[in-house]
Amino acid sequence: MTSPCDLLVCLCSRVSEGELIEAIHAGHQDVAALREATGANTGCGDCLEDLEDLLAHEAEGNGSEEGGPQKPALHHPEGGPL
Repeated sequence: MTSPCDLLVCLCSRVSEGELIEAIHAGHQDVAALREATGANTGCGDCLEDLEDLLAHEAEGNGSEEGGPQKPALHHPEGGPL
């Protein structure tokens, strides 16, 4: 079974929501820092809005105790498990 955190947010660099959440919790608090840490948003740029939404969501403290999202996973419609 696929976890929401396994879903790809950045298809070009194959970066999952879980990887992005880990990077945010490690202190990468803006898109440029996430780009540097994970490689997300270095290809076509389609995931920019998803990265911004995820950053805002985590900043609001809406992540779960285990670090996972409380809302539906952000991902491209073509995305899927790693």
